[in-house]
Amino acid sequence: MPDHYRQPAGRGHGWRGAPATARLTCGWDGGTHPKAAAACALLTTVEGDLARHPGERGACTKEHHPHTVSLSGTWNGRNVSYLRTFGNRCVMLLATGAVFDL
Repeated sequence: MPDHYRQPAGRGHGWRGAPATARLTCGWDGGTHPKAAAACALLTTVEGDLARHPGERGACTKEHHPHTVSLSGTWNGRNVSYLRTFGNRCVMLLATGAVFDL
């Protein structure tokens, strides 16, 4: 049975666009997520627990454009969720990879 996530990837204060939302289905990598294969690969390495992802190394500017992201769904039959606010999009992408690259 595939694993399902609903990802309301909201952007906080200072962002001028509407929040982005995607549905991610792993097992046959799909849903409405634009980078489903990469997002599912990352989630597979952390067994669906995004908080276990150590993040990537990289350099980001210090601009303050908060991005709040959340994820909820099931992984191998158990409920999972993730909620965090990052200082800007670059920091968010380093921490969460393709999962919130919407």
